[in-house]
Amino acid sequence: MQRTPASSAWAEYTAAGGKKYYYNKETKETTWTKPSELEKLAQQDEPIATPRDVSDLPPPKTPEEAFERVLHRIGVNVNWTWEQTMTAAVNYPEYRAIATLKERKNCFHNYINQLHREEQEKREARRKLHRLMMDKYLAGIKGFNAFSTWR
Repeated sequence: MQRTPASSAWAEYTAAGGKKYYYNKETKETTWTKPSELEKLAQQDEPIATPRDVSDLPPPKTPEEAFERVLHRIGVNVNWTWEQTMTAAVNYPEYRAIATLKERKNCFHNYINQLHREEQEKREARRKLHRLMMDKYLAGIKGFNAFSTWR
């Protein structure tokens, strides 16, 4: 049995010969053609905006930039290890933009450090914003000051 939307009574199955058929659990109807209800649901599930393709970007100026694009494309984050990254990146042609493994590893560590710094900056900005909001909230409370108790 294949996955079908929970809101639909139709389920998709595959016959022994590999041909797909559809079964309605409520009416006990079986059909070889895809029901219009499932087609409508499939159209609604299609993404509205497609992600930006890397080919739309200008060509990289340096081999390091090309390698960093590969890291970005495969979704490397600060928790990835070098081994995970190499397993995912080796199939991309830009992987070979940097000649030696040592240089690739240095580029990887620089990329991870940059991501870590960006995350810290975002966290700090969010913390400052929350602090300002809390200060504004407390300043708006009448009779509340540094000597107030929480009883």
